[in-house]
Amino acid sequence: VGGLAAPPGAELRLTFATVGDDGLPRLEQRRLPARPARAAEGHPSSSPSASGAPASPAVDLPPSSPGDPWTWRGTLHLPASADRVAVLVEEPRSGAWGGALAGVVDLASSAASAGWDAAAGVLPGPGAVHLLRPEGAMLAGRVRFETVVAPDVARVELRLDGRRAAVVAAAPFAAVLDLGRLPLPRRVEAIAFDAAGGELGRDETTVNGGSGRLRVRLVEPAGGRAIGLVTVAAEVEVPEGRRLDRVELYWRDRRVATLFQPPFRHRLMVPPEAPQGLLRAVARTLDGGEAEDAVLLNGAGPAERVDVALTELYVVAAGADGRPVRGLAREDFVVREDGRAQEIATFGDASELALTLGLALDSSASMFVKLPEVREAALAVLDDLVPGRDQAFLVDFDDRARLAAGPTRDLGRLRAAARALEPDGRTSLWEAVVFSLVQLQGAAGRRALLLYSDGADEDGDLGFDTALDFARRVGVPVYAIVANAEAARLGGLDLGILPSLGGRIERIAEATGGRAWVVRRGDDLAPYYAEIREELAAQYRLGYYPPAGEDGSWRRVEVEVRRPGVRARTVAGYRR
Repeated sequence: VGGLAAPPGAELRLTFATVGDDGLPRLEQRRLPARPARAAEGHPSSSPSASGAPASPAVDLPPSSPGDPWTWRGTLHLPASADRVAVLVEEPRSGAWGGALAGVVDLASSAASAGWDAAAGVLPGPGAVHLLRPEGAMLAGRVRFETVVAPDVARVELRLDGRRAAVVAAAPFAAVLDLGRLPLPRRVEAIAFDAAGGELGRDETTVNGGSGRLRVRLVEPAGGRAIGLVTVAAEVEVPEGRRLDRVELYWRDRRVATLFQPPFRHRLMVPPEAPQGLLRAVARTLDGGEAEDAVLLNGAGPAERVDVALTELYVVAAGADGRPVRGLAREDFVVREDGRAQEIATFGDASELALTLGLALDSSASMFVKLPEVREAALAVLDDLVPGRDQAFLVDFDDRARLAAGPTRDLGRLRAAARALEPDGRTSLWEAVVFSLVQLQGAAGRRALLLYSDGADEDGDLGFDTALDFARRVGVPVYAIVANAEAARLGGLDLGILPSLGGRIERIAEATGGRAWVVRRGDDLAPYYAEIREELAAQYRLGYYPPAGEDGSWRRVEVEVRRPGVRARTVAGYRR
């Protein structure tokens, strides 16, 4: 619960509630003198009962200075099945109260077996440095990062994707970092040091990570070694519309703590005689989703995150008529990276995996008449999403791209947001592509972007080259429908030096394994969206372990189908 303080002369009452195998609550109560006192052992209470156990005798605590916080420690009778405890603090005279929900900790595997003093188990305070995340959904170029530090911090080192980017030795401990031309996911870390050069703590954040993915990351212990009593801390990001249930911490595949609310911190005993092991944090949501982070502690080198370098491709096999071909086997596919054949390690029907679908709709002024019909045709794609598994989000764009509805499984909420769109402004087509892909680049599982626009791009900030480069890097299939009379008349042909609008849309779709249609205004859109729905339901998933190579290098990917007249579509490549 943390430190408690109360006015002298008032009695406090603690109530502890747990739930047993029979589903009935067990209550235990303790009466405490309100005058703050030093930590002391509580007297054992009487046996609990489902009706609310009688209060135990008041605990005698040595006196201390008024206003000082106090710590109470005692014994609770927990059912074997209990995994959480609710703690309620009340002052009966005034009616003031407060509470918290705590997880049950497995002390045997944490620290008790090593003779850990229970007083050391009080949760540590905030870290020495907190890194503030800059505002903005698409961060690129030179961006200022600020920190909040403890009084004894003498300097702060900022790292970008693990490499030192700046060292600041004076308040306000802020620096400008160059994130590059594209809004790609970048990991920024702040490390605080004291005047003697000792590390006091660290914090980190990820920018441009998108908004559709549940994330958990172990931020402590930091550094290569962690022996003895160490603080384990995890940070969790929960997408809009989802609720976090709990965070579980595992040491050597044994659960040592279950935490239900921030701060997600725990004290763990890493035995000096056998300090090497895998530390894991698993975040679980109420809808069954989960995310994991793992760190190998006390290995031969620095602490390293455990990642599996499996490259997964989502592939559509199309026949001569352009329709998806189903029922193919692993042996029907050949995967090449930079021209060299790769062994297919995993293969399956991708339609069984969760899908995150982005809908990007043009809401510029020229859509005034057409928007209702376009909107309903696009929303029909949602009918094929699997309830409780798949999710979608909505981006609308005119002068700027905006997230009209974040990733959600509540499709009714998404439809309501789409029907609230109001046409206005110009058309920022390429910004809409980049903005939508930023939301998708952090999503797990299958991903796809469906985009509709009725006009040529009028962007002032982001151009086609940037959108194409970014789309290739993210690797999400883009399905685009552009209703433009001139583009439809040219049929996607490029005239002169510059590519036509249709040609540019085609290049983005081809680079990502998607498709593009250039139509006339007033054309029936239902057949095009039906083709998109059919393709999303017919994807194959191919996985392989790529050969070692230089980080940051571009890897060209090709997939071939060993069937006459069948052609595979997937991403053109990826950057390692």
